[in-house]
Amino acid sequence: MEKALDQQLRNSTFSNSADKSQNRGCYYTSIPRVIKHKGINGQELTSWNLDKTQFLERILMKDYGGSEDLLLGELQMGQSLEALLQWKSLVNLLFGCTEGI
Repeated sequence: MEKALDQQLRNSTFSNSADKSQNRGCYYTSIPRVIKHKGINGQELTSWNLDKTQFLERILMKDYGGSEDLLLGELQMGQSLEALLQWKSLVNLLFGCTEGI
């Protein structure tokens, strides 16, 4: 069902990404469902997908400048289908962190 909703959002005229120079709409952090990295062995890749703490730390540094408050702010954003899907992705990421909690 989530894949169908994602596809519907991609095809919708309301969710098309505007040019970022126009500064319109909301832009959410990209959070992949499965972590893929080149150059790491299978054991490390499995570990990264079972415990997403390292991935969360990487996202915090790259996209939020190390500020947990900005991540929490993104959890509180919006009342739309796109915001709901982003909220679910962030909650799944946070619940996937066993070392960080």
